[in-house]
Amino acid sequence: MKICQIGPTVFFALILLGCQGCSSRPPNVPPSALHVENTFIVCSADSPSIGNHCTIYGQDTGEILADGLFVTVGTHTSVDKGELHYATVGHGMIYLTDGRVLVHVRPAGRDPSRKKMITRLEALAMNGSSQAIDCNQGGTDAGNGLADCARRSLAGGRAFYGIYYKQGDESFEFEGIAANEAGEAYEVHYGSAWVGERDNLPKGSTLLDNGHTLVIPCPKPVTLYGNDEVYGYFGGGLTCRFLPRE
Repeated sequence: MKICQIGPTVFFALILLGCQGCSSRPPNVPPSALHVENTFIVCSADSPSIGNHCTIYGQDTGEILADGLFVTVGTHTSVDKGELHYATVGHGMIYLTDGRVLVHVRPAGRDPSRKKMITRLEALAMNGSSQAIDCNQGGTDAGNGLADCARRSLAGGRAFYGIYYKQGDESFEFEGIAANEAGEAYEVHYGSAWVGERDNLPKGSTLLDNGHTLVIPCPKPVTLYGNDEVYGYFGGGLTCRFLPRE
């Protein structure tokens, strides 16, 4: 029987042909994570009464795109481990093959959204400024501490930024305010739920992060109002775009 010998070039070509559609796994992505389109996903079902803890990794670099508590749309429940069959991922949501959708309702320690917000707010505040005051240094996400710091800094012509957290039923939000020494101020809003292409955006505003982040310039002269003054609810937060309620 005659045995054909295959050269190294042909051998590696055959390997590549056999691996078409295969994806390499970045070293920080655990073996339990499943490849779904351009991501890797791993979800646990350790707390069925609360939801599923899921982590979404980028396919190429393994960067964490989302990490935290996910629940089903509408029913706000978890999905059993044996039913976690992923169909696709889009706009921070995980779609299952049975039609259910998991939405991100609470960030965990490795979730990048807060860091991204702070980086963006700091950049806006530092534009033309030598330094900027972090109004969250007192350890508060909301309330009078942040608001007082922002108002004092604005009145004194000092650059500053601050961020606070808002919890929703099927999403979470980070909202922030920033101003530089030139008196240019901005509101920044991040939502874990995709907002899509918004209509009637405020003049000069910009949508970023695939529709998750909205940057809105404040009208001049800049005045900061508490959300309780504008919307009638408490829980902290500032806005620069609306007049107080009469």
